[in-house]
Amino acid sequence: MANSHRTCEICGVKERHSDEKHIFFRFPLDKNRCMEWVKVVGKEDLAYLPLKKLHSLRYVCGKHFSKRDFTKSKTRLKRLAIPNLHLTSAPLSDSIVAEFLLLNLNVAAKGKHEVAEVVPAAPVAMQQVGTAVASTSASEAISEAAKSKHEVAEVVIQQVDTAVASTSASEAISG
Repeated sequence: MANSHRTCEICGVKERHSDEKHIFFRFPLDKNRCMEWVKVVGKEDLAYLPLKKLHSLRYVCGKHFSKRDFTKSKTRLKRLAIPNLHLTSAPLSDSIVAEFLLLNLNVAAKGKHEVAEVVPAAPVAMQQVGTAVASTSASEAISEAAKSKHEVAEVVIQQVDTAVASTSASEAISG
């Protein structure tokens, strides 16, 4: 991909059309770090992209990182850096972040045979939540759906954590 097409996901600055020099950083390949970036950037559409697509096609410019996030070279980020300056959107909700984790866990499961489809029922459960509250009033339905989706998100996060821990343990034993 040519450098002239890089656009910051937070402020929209384009590398090609800017008078000042911007450094652009790819979304990390580490699932947990990438999840943090997606959450703080606050763009819901990013939560529905696979990790590899985010890494290869989406960027954040350097003005969204504090000085302590850079290495001594000032052109590279430290490993645990997360965008934290000049954010333009509110962070994504836990339920949307859980969907990002679920999507990327399922992608990982297809690539690694030892990782099972941990939460195949989560999308079905979310749909059932919507159906179950259809007969109540609109305000009650919204409240109940939000509460139920949050509960489903918590279960998904717990199951993802368990799957990651067991995968790490099996890799440590086999490695």
